[in-house]
Amino acid sequence: LSYLVAFNDTQGAPAAAQFAKSRNWRTAVTLSSPGPYFGYNVRVFTSAFTSAGGQVLADLPFVPGGQTDFADAVATIAQNPPDMIYTPMLADQLVALKGQLEKAGLGDVELVGSDAFEATFGYQLPNSDGIYHVTHADPAPDSRLEKLIASYTAATGSPRPGAPSMVALTGDAIAVIADAYLRVNSIDPVTLGRAIATTTGVQGVTGELSYDNSGAPTKPIYIHQVVNGQATLAYKVDT
Repeated sequence: LSYLVAFNDTQGAPAAAQFAKSRNWRTAVTLSSPGPYFGYNVRVFTSAFTSAGGQVLADLPFVPGGQTDFADAVATIAQNPPDMIYTPMLADQLVALKGQLEKAGLGDVELVGSDAFEATFGYQLPNSDGIYHVTHADPAPDSRLEKLIASYTAATGSPRPGAPSMVALTGDAIAVIADAYLRVNSIDPVTLGRAIATTTGVQGVTGELSYDNSGAPTKPIYIHQVVNGQATLAYKVDT
């Protein structure tokens, strides 16, 4: 009886591949590290990308969290530049990679990251313009997310959060639990947990959530591009 309100990596990584196909990007290089996030996202992306007719030219290693020198990776990429690079790097690493690609004359290679980019405050970093990333909510004007942020800042005096989509997921969790309670009129954890499994069409902050006896919801997945330091919707996938 454990549930996500976020999409999982099996949903998010294929969204990046679907976005790449929509842009007619046919070749990719990935950067990965063994493990359940930095490796698994890349494996799932690769499967979806190649199934759609794309070609992954190379999968290059990186060290999550600590590495900021990508000279070896950039040198390899320069030998056969792809249309795009996909990697679930943290934001500071992805921005560092971007700068080193630009210095090597590879600034036209598109960069696509995972939800780790926003979660690690990528919008607060310089030279992030142009990066694409998968994320959980779209801060469009008059959206539920923007209304939540406005009410939060008005109530607390706090500045705009650095990772708005992550804030939105908290609102989703409250909406899902409230919906389950209204259907079963019980706060018993097991009763509530079983009710969540049959959740359908709950209007959360990030969009509409349904579970269909799964631990992860079907819900919208967004691809944003950083434009003038702000999130700009580039693509949306309805799972």
